[in-house]
Amino acid sequence: MQQLITPNGGMPLELDDLNWMQGAYKEAISGLLKIYAEHCILYGCVPTNTSGTIYDVTEGFVLIDGEVRYFAGVTGLSMPTPGQWFFRTYDYY
Repeated sequence: MQQLITPNGGMPLELDDLNWMQGAYKEAISGLLKIYAEHCILYGCVPTNTSGTIYDVTEGFVLIDGEVRYFAGVTGLSMPTPGQWFFRTYDYY
């Protein structure tokens, strides 16, 4: 993991330093989450059938191509085939 080491007297903080630190955290979190898959729901994103093929999906966080993304949620989503559109299931033994 990347570390920012400063001399005893300190040093001026630049935006490049903050960008570098943010990249280090992003890299570490992405590495830890790769044990799940490249694409998965981390939290929330629960579909609720409101009527027929109309769904509400709660807000949450998803992992897409190794990147953590926020999903704001949606109401009144029309999907043609209930139950087969949202989740990809994996069996881990």
